[in-house]
Amino acid sequence: MCWREEFGDGYAVPETITSQLHDVSWHNDLSPSFVASELAPAAYEKEEARLWVGHPDPAIRAAEWGAPVPRFNVLDPECEEAFWTDDPDVAVAELRRRQAAVSRFDDVRRG
Repeated sequence: MCWREEFGDGYAVPETITSQLHDVSWHNDLSPSFVASELAPAAYEKEEARLWVGHPDPAIRAAEWGAPVPRFNVLDPECEEAFWTDDPDVAVAELRRRQAAVSRFDDVRRG
């Protein structure tokens, strides 16, 4: 899986994301997505925090989402509230924070 193959160069995913995270993009998804875990290939089998990268053109993002939204969106299975930002560094930091929280929860569950 590769965001370029699935979505094309038009998404222009910032290097700060591609150099630090694992690409788990899939053609059936709305946009490219990335995880912080070293277990990226198992991302679809395991619930992980995920960073979604919207199109750089705000008009295209608005059409995809049905409303104007920031470019980067972080979701995780333990939190119903999405985190939105236009800053890729802030998005990566939030993904790592949420993934750490999910990992701690998994450790407690396994006990």
